Amino acid sequence: MMVPEAYDGGWSGLTVGVMIAGMAAMVVVALVALGAATGGGSSVGSIFTGNLMAWAGGLAGITAVFGLVGFFVGRASE
Repeated sequence: MMVPEAYDGGWSGLTVGVMIAGMAAMVVVALVALGAATGGGSSVGSIFTGNLMAWAGGLAGITAVFGLVGFFVGRASE
């Protein structure tokens, strides 16, 4: 006999929110890598290296906001 998995909407929504922010970060990394691979240099890369801590903090903030929004939307779906 199998036991069904319990659904926890809050943590499921948090996971979706964090995945959306992670996907945005991967798109930025792909743009920088594509620019470096083509040899033309990446203007996006030079923007990031100018103020890396601000961009990293911004990405952390976006991740937190999307995670919280997902958490509360997921809790409302229970």
